[in-house]
Amino acid sequence: MDLKSQNHMSKDILKNKKLLARFTRQIFLAPDTPALIQVVAADAAYMVLAQTILDMESSKNLPFFRRLMTFYYRQGLNWPRLCEKLKPAAHALGLSSENPQPLDYYQLLEVTPAATESEIKKAYRMKAHATHPDAGSSADRSSQAFVTIQAAYQTLSNPELRDAYNRSRRHLHNWYEIPPGVNTKP
Repeated sequence: MDLKSQNHMSKDILKNKKLLARFTRQIFLAPDTPALIQVVAADAAYMVLAQTILDMESSKNLPFFRRLMTFYYRQGLNWPRLCEKLKPAAHALGLSSENPQPLDYYQLLEVTPAATESEIKKAYRMKAHATHPDAGSSADRSSQAFVTIQAAYQTLSNPELRDAYNRSRRHLHNWYEIPPGVNTKP
């Protein structure tokens, strides 16, 4: 399918109120994120809707946003709840524009996970020298890089922090579902 026909199909999907109502109903009825992933992935139109809804801030599709807000207001539906439910499924399907991929401190310092403290210190000094804000021509970019390098060194040079970091890396791709009704905010 060429880009023009794909763009036309997307516009038709965004105008279909029955499709939007069915999509919304199925999103709210999905008991958990894996079920939601199945719902969204089963229909190309649902994937377009999910991506468009989650990219509203960056999207310039103001007419669709107005139709959507009117629809949700008339139906008495909770817009923030819909977005919150869609985020993990969209991320799992690659529809999210966010980049939740964490930094790999070992890759950042260009050392292996089996590196010794002295190897980590040597790599840190080389990287710190190259990214120090006073040494570079672009102060904003290099200062952020320097802070990141410093965080990597502080984590990997402390045995307890390094152990915790290694454990979190091993469990990075494990699925964790927060049960409905559990308050995660302190």
